[in-house]
Amino acid sequence: MRIETVKGSLPIRYNMNALRKIGDAFGISMDDVFSLNLSGRPMSDVFTFVLHGFIEGARLDKEECKVSSLDDIGDILENNPMALDDAIKAFSNDMQDIAKKRQEGKKK
Repeated sequence: MRIETVKGSLPIRYNMNALRKIGDAFGISMDDVFSLNLSGRPMSDVFTFVLHGFIEGARLDKEECKVSSLDDIGDILENNPMALDDAIKAFSNDMQDIAKKRQEGKKK
């Protein structure tokens, strides 16, 4: 998925590597990452969540990452508040893909 930002159209992904980074940053378990609810988290956690999605999206798409700090995320959300909704949508879609792959792995 890509999100329109003040820095252009940026890829965002929440694969296992991004989830690991988020879990480490938040100090939470894998189970907690898979059921993550951002509504009760501090704003810096929300920004960190979005940042790791953009970093991993750029890495997977083999693009230069145009965001590197929480300030960059603040600028993106300031100019496009819907970017947060889009990031959450990307997370949800990627969680569904991971769950599907895990389920297929169990069938083998």
